[in-house]
Amino acid sequence: MDFSNQLEVYYYGNNSSSYQGEMAQTFWDTGSGYSEEKSSFYSVFKRLAVFPYKNEGQGLQSVRVDFSASDEEIGIARIQVRSGMFATYTISGADLARSALWQNCSLQVEDDHVWITPTSGDPYLVLDQNNAPDFMARLQSDRWCKIGLLALFIVSLFLLAGLEIWLKPEKSDRVYKLFSWLSIAIVIAVFVMSLFSITYGHPDEDETRGSVDYYLTHWGLPDFDDISLQNAYSNYGTIRLAERSFYYILAGKFGWIGKNIFHISAYYRMFNVLLLVLLVAWILIKGRKDKWMFAFLFATPQLWYLFSYATSDAWDIFIGFFVVTEAIREDGLIAGVWKEGFSWRQFGGMFLYAFLCAQTLMGKKNYLIILLFAFVVLLFKLWDAENKKQLFLKYMMILGMVFGFYAIRAGIDLWRYPEGKGYLYRAEHLKHQSQEIVEMQSLKQQGYTYLQTLTAIDDGLFPTMFNSFVGRYGWMSLYSANIYVYIMLVLYIVNIVSTWRACKERKHIVAIVVTISFLCVGTVYQMWTQDYQAQGRYMLPCILGEVYLLSDSQVWEKKTYTVSQTLIVGAGMLSFVVWGIIPLCLELVH
Repeated sequence: MDFSNQLEVYYYGNNSSSYQGEMAQTFWDTGSGYSEEKSSFYSVFKRLAVFPYKNEGQGLQSVRVDFSASDEEIGIARIQVRSGMFATYTISGADLARSALWQNCSLQVEDDHVWITPTSGDPYLVLDQNNAPDFMARLQSDRWCKIGLLALFIVSLFLLAGLEIWLKPEKSDRVYKLFSWLSIAIVIAVFVMSLFSITYGHPDEDETRGSVDYYLTHWGLPDFDDISLQNAYSNYGTIRLAERSFYYILAGKFGWIGKNIFHISAYYRMFNVLLLVLLVAWILIKGRKDKWMFAFLFATPQLWYLFSYATSDAWDIFIGFFVVTEAIREDGLIAGVWKEGFSWRQFGGMFLYAFLCAQTLMGKKNYLIILLFAFVVLLFKLWDAENKKQLFLKYMMILGMVFGFYAIRAGIDLWRYPEGKGYLYRAEHLKHQSQEIVEMQSLKQQGYTYLQTLTAIDDGLFPTMFNSFVGRYGWMSLYSANIYVYIMLVLYIVNIVSTWRACKERKHIVAIVVTISFLCVGTVYQMWTQDYQAQGRYMLPCILGEVYLLSDSQVWEKKTYTVSQTLIVGAGMLSFVVWGIIPLCLELVH
């Protein structure tokens, strides 16, 4: 079996067609110098050149990379080594400028990439045992390719075993047992990621950690002048504690337990793991009857990822799950509301449900669509009810309590910070003027139209978001393979079509499609007017729309759906372990 590795050169340019068709060449020196016989050619495609290398046991002394035969300026983002499914070593353009041996060119470093200007002949660099020993070692090692194949084999065995159970003649709890084991496997994977992944491997975690650390020793509303918050500010002068969410005080207090009692170094991530454990426990308790709840957990590894590091997104989607599912379930918090009359028990359920809705209202804006999903569910309950007038009055009571909770929280902020929270970190903005503040300008401020937001990045907004949605995000986007995205796309299409065909009420499908359309329009608007980040987590509320449709169907009895759902979990677990846990826990990122 061929365990060859490959050297990947990522070019830096204005768009994906930059350097398209340029011919690049790599020479492999095994002790007898450079020659055409021991070289590889590649025509640059979408700013990427790939050169296969097969270790034939001769010992690689150095590598020479000729980037282009053109005399035009060339941008290099990074060079990396890939072994099978793993990108095992990465050197940024800036690091290459400092360490590699360059010929026939002048260099200019910008951020983490380097610009090369040819001076005479073809520009090239040389990496050898002296200036890049780790790079040379990884290029010649095939162990990660073998580990990837072994992981693929093991996951495939689990999938086959699961499918074998699933496709057997139905017995009482086969599906539930399989779902239970898959759920437990997800919790274990997330726990491993949270405990052992590198501290700088997750987006914006340092900023979140600073706010969590504040509540290791504090209670109540934050004092923004406290010196202990100096590490909680981002480079842009913002701070997570400006959010109204209860997430940070809860994460801080649970983190204190993890740090001081259990001596866990990743204590600041433990509250998110707890949230996942509570979520899975609840699904296992209620899922025997309502198996559609498992669909939320199984939808995408991006969801699992949120629970593996410190981010308030985990809290928002955790609360959002209960906001929607408790409105759906026949024995949910507000199930009594649909009955005639009124009781204190009904009031208690309405009170708790309103409190959950208020938490969503206090969370990040991209999760507000969850309240719209819940509204759609309640609207159909009202539509089908005989006691519409009484039910409408109860709904208005819930809505009043939601805004009442929010008003109390906002009123406390107004009393504590009469000048608003903005002035509290204005000084931090002044510390970080220049380009970083300029980069915070929205696309609208930069002159883009709403529709131009869809094409502001090379591969398009929604394709990029879908990549992120299925788990290719952060370092995992660097390590993963393109084929994974296409596999997930096919599985999702099969899954969605099966769900929609099995849905009893077509009007529910229309309502969910309209709601998801609102989500897409709102997400693009937020990126246009505020922070432009094509993150798949913005689309996670869509899962709750799918869950609602599943609750109204008998799709669990369809083998097409159950097989596609199993494969989604298997592919997601493979990506989470192979491209997430292993690189981030074994510190393969550089």
